Amino acid sequence: MSQLVITLIYTVYFLPFPAAYKIFKSKDGIIEWRFIIDLYKLQEAIGFRFANKLSKKHVHFFTNKMKVKLAVQVLSSSVADAIDWLREQGAPEFQGSLATTRFIRKLDTIFDFLNSRNPFAKGLKKPIFPNNIEYFQKKTAEWIEYLESLVTLNDISLLLTRRKCFIVGFVTTLRSVLQISIDLLATEYYKYILSYKFSQDHIEFLFCIFRLRLGCNNNPNALQLKYIIKKVLLKNAISLSSAANCTLFHDDNSEIGKLFSIRLPKCRLRKKVEIEDDFSDMPLDLSKIATLDKYSFYRYNILYYIAGYIVFKLIPFVECQDCCSALTSNDEHFYSKGIHSLTVFKNRGGLSLPSGSVFKVVEETERCIQFFVQKENNLNKLRSNIILYNVKKELLFDECRIFPTLDCAGSNFERNHKIELVNQICKRYIKIRAYSLEKELNDRVSQRNQRVKATLFKND
Repeated sequence: MSQLVITLIYTVYFLPFPAAYKIFKSKDGIIEWRFIIDLYKLQEAIGFRFANKLSKKHVHFFTNKMKVKLAVQVLSSSVADAIDWLREQGAPEFQGSLATTRFIRKLDTIFDFLNSRNPFAKGLKKPIFPNNIEYFQKKTAEWIEYLESLVTLNDISLLLTRRKCFIVGFVTTLRSVLQISIDLLATEYYKYILSYKFSQDHIEFLFCIFRLRLGCNNNPNALQLKYIIKKVLLKNAISLSSAANCTLFHDDNSEIGKLFSIRLPKCRLRKKVEIEDDFSDMPLDLSKIATLDKYSFYRYNILYYIAGYIVFKLIPFVECQDCCSALTSNDEHFYSKGIHSLTVFKNRGGLSLPSGSVFKVVEETERCIQFFVQKENNLNKLRSNIILYNVKKELLFDECRIFPTLDCAGSNFERNHKIELVNQICKRYIKIRAYSLEKELNDRVSQRNQRVKATLFKND
């Protein structure tokens, strides 16, 4: 499956000239790459992401054409959700993007079907059983019909052009997996089929490990390969490179053994955002930090989405029922502002809708973080003690401003539940933003493929 996505990058991403934005057409309209670029630029201007993984590497992909994970992250439902939501909100640069998002969703569903790994998964990731193979045959026929209906801007079928490779590859793989599944399920040895088992990712992992053992030589002879295999077999845990073409899905060793155990990648030059707690409390001058701009509506929706994630992670550790209710209480006046629209749009049953008080804590914490980002021009250190002090000073001074209905019986001043909730929400949000700022500091495009012989051995 990874080879198919690589082919997809070559045929869909790698355009004849970078200035071309229009790729091809479907029955729904023109499929354009510019919507991906516009989404990336909008997220860079806002400083947040609409719950997707788009970065500089995904847009400037010419030196990373072999990275399967970049293609999968671009052609994912999270990117399609972001574009669809922005189009519904009336963003002018995303009007006419319906054909593009449908194309992305089609490829995402195909990829899910061809990468089923869990016997207990649901939906399109469910294994192929004898009782659902007819359903997958119907879905496969729909996908094949859609792929074969793609045409160029001149109404010439893509199957008649040089860009036909990814269509032929997907169609061949879909039909082959279904036919193999029919033959295997007809025997008494198989109860279900996991399509990921047909993937070539495992041999990619093996080749990646071999390349890591070669040092400054990427063309070994037979004797060198012999000793490389000996080293691999004798080593208890082998770590894959962070620049590998494939990503290992399993954390345990149940499927492919200790040979492919994964450890955290070593990054010598990686910049880190530190969260410091050993500073005395001091007020921040937040009066000059802008709270409203032309992107405020988008930013508030993203903050509300993050607040829901914090509530989802925090509720299992909260024993007080009143506090749980305060974290998720409904506020119709608050929802009338439309700040929850992104969360509702992306919700498929597993997202949490936080209360207005939780959102206020997250919003005030973000204002304090912006002080360090904008005024002190310091991305490397976030003084969490100072942020906590200012958030509590701003929000807890007026008891009716946040959690007005929270009145836990038996709480004293030292163990006040309201203060404890503010502390936990603020600390969790600071960790999330520190990770985001760290990703921003280290977002760079690898030059590996431009000078293969010169940069391959720097482990770039």
